[in-house]
Amino acid sequence: MATVRTRIGRLIEEKGWTAIREALAKLLTEAQAPESGDERLMNFCKSFPIGKETRFVRDLASEILHNTFPEHYPLMARWVWDSRVNTGVVREIWHAENIDHILIDVPDNQATFLCLREELSQFLSDNGIFRDMVWYVDVLCAQIYGDYINAQGGAYLRSDFSSAPNPLEQTYRILGLDRITRPLKAGKVIESEVYPSATQKFIH
Repeated sequence: MATVRTRIGRLIEEKGWTAIREALAKLLTEAQAPESGDERLMNFCKSFPIGKETRFVRDLASEILHNTFPEHYPLMARWVWDSRVNTGVVREIWHAENIDHILIDVPDNQATFLCLREELSQFLSDNGIFRDMVWYVDVLCAQIYGDYINAQGGAYLRSDFSSAPNPLEQTYRILGLDRITRPLKAGKVIESEVYPSATQKFIH
């Protein structure tokens, strides 16, 4: 997703691919034990400096776990729920008055994300979706949070104001689908700084 791909290049440059690869290997070792999600995310984040610029590593770990073992791990990225700042999909679907003025006392742990997935799966099945439920839940979550971003004006912050806004633009970005049809420039593996020898240095 965008929060990862715009920052991961600098982290690889600073830590080196070997250190990143070791952290990823630990993250996925015996990861078939689904109840270990919280501990795995915590240990992965501890492998990197703590600070504002490295918060994205939780999103990276969450996406890797989810896309490697989708049935075992729900998507646990910060945009789904971040209790520290009280934002995410959980807030957008929370039933309460004056939602902008209350603190939702729900931890951003694996149990919460599993519960959210179960609730949204039930909603989808009630509305005629019965296949590929894991992925439809992801799409629904991305659409919910994309609508929130659009409501904040994200869809209109474009360099070309003459074109009509795409209501799915933020949904594509959240899921990383906006990069599929865009050819990457030579020597560039992510949307960040240019690393001329990135494929030789980091991809083995």
